[in-house]
Amino acid sequence: MFKWIFLVVFAIFVGIRLRYGKTEDSRIQFHHIRELISSTMFTLSLLGTTVLFLSSEHLDPFVLNLPDEMRFFGGILALGGNGLLLWVHICLGANFSPHLELREEHTLIVDGPYRILRHPMYTSGLMYTLGCGLLSNNIWVLTLPVSTFVLLIVLRLQDEEMMLKERFGEAWSEHQTRTYKIIPYLY
Repeated sequence: MFKWIFLVVFAIFVGIRLRYGKTEDSRIQFHHIRELISSTMFTLSLLGTTVLFLSSEHLDPFVLNLPDEMRFFGGILALGGNGLLLWVHICLGANFSPHLELREEHTLIVDGPYRILRHPMYTSGLMYTLGCGLLSNNIWVLTLPVSTFVLLIVLRLQDEEMMLKERFGEAWSEHQTRTYKIIPYLY
């Protein structure tokens, strides 16, 4: 049953990314080698652990023995991450870019989840990877995607914040004082 839940959550995630993950210029351009490395590592870890979890029954040494309630909570957390991701894409509209860049037509978004968080897409990714890890009950499916996603955030967040500060100036500074970076009421 948990594999089916995992598969549904994963399919929803992929559907959202396919629907909203492209821009007018859909060529992948990385402005920093670390952005390329971290994005590639995250994608490979996400896909690899998903295939591993769905196709392998011989992973007993890596089972966490979580209670079913914790696994269901993981499914709910991952679905919540998908819902937040969808909301973020709807709010961003044409402002979305899969890589760090600001185009001429970009505007500062402060509505929707951006009223509380400056980077809610990262929040959704953390919710999704942590939730899928709990749902899977497997140490590799939990640690690999979560740790590579945290690495992605660490490598991108400072550059992203500086870029937004340079572009939007005082409006960005005011937005920073009213919001959290990624985790409401904590960070």
